[in-house]
Amino acid sequence: MRLTARGDGDESEVIERGFLAHADREGFALQRVLFEHGPVNVKPVIYGYVRALPELPVHSVQQLKQELSDFAQREGFTLAEVFVEHRWLHSVAWDALVMSCDRHGVRDVVVPDYRHLHSTAALSRVMQAVIEEMMSGRVWFARAHESVPSFHPGSVAE
Repeated sequence: MRLTARGDGDESEVIERGFLAHADREGFALQRVLFEHGPVNVKPVIYGYVRALPELPVHSVQQLKQELSDFAQREGFTLAEVFVEHRWLHSVAWDALVMSCDRHGVRDVVVPDYRHLHSTAALSRVMQAVIEEMMSGRVWFARAHESVPSFHPGSVAE
């Protein structure tokens, strides 16, 4: 556990005694309490998602993970995990991503480009909307120039 103490040492001692007493009551052996004095910058967590495209060489997955990591660092995120869909037309990693976002309150996901959501631009837009709605967050594209193309359905015959 990490605490940030703002104030003098007396405040830290009071907090430490409180933690030690609580741990003792709950049957835990707390060895020590460490304090960081001053502001602590915690970067928001982001997950990555890579879908194995038919034309994607196996060794490229590591390069894609590095792209996602570079994006996260550049944009001020901590990349916690990259979910990789290894089998074409399966959604095991996708389902794990959605569950993990829900379980851990992660609100941001990064993909290399829109084709990792779906190879068809319109369906990729749907996948983006679904995950953004489910996690109340945002899907980011590491290659911004390859984000989901705009989709404007034609009007129904009048």
